[in-house]
Amino acid sequence: MIVDWREWIERYVHDVVRRLPRDRREEVAEDLRARLTTEVEARLDGSDRTAEKITLERLSAMGDPAELAYGLAPDQTVLIGPRILPFFWKCAAGVLLVHLAFTALWLRGFYTVTYLLPFRFAFTGSTTWMEIVFGAIANFGMVVLVFAVIQRWAMGAPSAFPVRWDPRELPPLPAPRPTSRVGVGLRLGLCLYALLALHFAPVLFPYLAHSDGRLWLTTLLHPAYHTFVPWIDLWLLPTVALLLWEMERGETRSAERWAMAGLDALGAIVLFAIALSGPFTVLDRVFDPILFLLGLAFAVSAVVLAAGTDTASDLAVEEGA
Repeated sequence: MIVDWREWIERYVHDVVRRLPRDRREEVAEDLRARLTTEVEARLDGSDRTAEKITLERLSAMGDPAELAYGLAPDQTVLIGPRILPFFWKCAAGVLLVHLAFTALWLRGFYTVTYLLPFRFAFTGSTTWMEIVFGAIANFGMVVLVFAVIQRWAMGAPSAFPVRWDPRELPPLPAPRPTSRVGVGLRLGLCLYALLALHFAPVLFPYLAHSDGRLWLTTLLHPAYHTFVPWIDLWLLPTVALLLWEMERGETRSAERWAMAGLDALGAIVLFAIALSGPFTVLDRVFDPILFLLGLAFAVSAVVLAAGTDTASDLAVEEGA
């Protein structure tokens, strides 16, 4: 497959900057892209070789992207270096996900003090929300400490980079993630349905009641459900606005993914609070476990979205467009 020479440059730039701290990525990407483009165009003048061949030769001379990234941000000058930074974020997201899972179980009355060295998950009958929050912070700090030790003792000096490196091995550029109009439309419809029912038509949450041999439809919502409506609005109204924006653009970039991760986390908190503090429905015994499962699903979604967000990928796509 023939690849345009400019795309080879974009692939190389992306593979370099994704290893750098986020605050340096944009500047390095612009400088490296401009430099390589200028050099290739200069070598093209009066040459009978193809632009692709000249580009690949120049990239080969630049060396392995990991080696160049190391030169731009040496591992020993930062707490967690570029070579292990992607793995650090995945590990941190995994630990926080486990913490959220224990939190959901704690809300259902499951108490435990679990040690997954070097992490501690303490959820007892006397545990407070403040202790849960500080426990999550402590576990995140432990991830930082572990990776800092790895950085100091195992990554302090550069590992051997390949003597020969083939730029044809560069992976393709990540495409913008297309928005699933069906998925977005379904979620948007459910959000609008919930907002409409909570504010204007509680009977849209139907419940088949039975008494004295008679059956009739009534609302599933408890008369005290209004207590939770402001918090639900705080969660669902921005979600509707974000979903409409994504549907209009047709693709989802890092800013939208971070925003949706935050809203999903807020949704998890709201659902956990409703299930814990009720009543919200007239059948709380049946629906509280469902609300807990929904809250856990939103918590998982928030962690997955946050862990899978790569601003370097979006930067490469935007600059190459």
